[in-house]
Amino acid sequence: MPSQANQPLPEGSQLENYRILRVLATGGFSFVYLAHDENDAPVAIKEYLPSTLAVREYALPDAKARPRRIAIDGDDIVWYADFARGYLGRLDPATGAVKEWPSPSGPRSGPYGIVFTKGAVWYNESGAKPNTIVRFDPKSEQFQTWLIPSGGYIVRKMDVTPDGNPVMVNSTVNFVGMVEVK
Repeated sequence: MPSQANQPLPEGSQLENYRILRVLATGGFSFVYLAHDENDAPVAIKEYLPSTLAVREYALPDAKARPRRIAIDGDDIVWYADFARGYLGRLDPATGAVKEWPSPSGPRSGPYGIVFTKGAVWYNESGAKPNTIVRFDPKSEQFQTWLIPSGGYIVRKMDVTPDGNPVMVNSTVNFVGMVEVK
């Protein structure tokens, strides 16, 4: 039987309305946790982990969050564009820690397409008119913003060229945009 590579959730993690206190037991197919519910009552939770697949979901801090797209950096950090609230988010799957920043054009900015390249997060704001391309530096936590020349009008998908430059599909204006990072 293959070994299970999954690790238990860290103490203090949230699963729905339950806060993980500690691991009670581990086995080939599961972890059992002692947790408290929203009324601080103790409960046992069993997380089933089949050897061929394990799915773990992470609740975001705001119930109104609606991530539209994700990008993963070289440290396995998940970056997400929260279209509904106009936020950029960062999830560390190893710890479950989440941090969020308001997008430069505000709550109706509609962050959508997103990539991580050259040490930064790149995404577009489809709610800004004309659309913008945004660069976020995780080290300085600073944003830079540029207008998309065609207007953009919903960049649904972004990717990266072999030399690391962002590419965007401007899906409603018949353009593919290439960003040259100098």
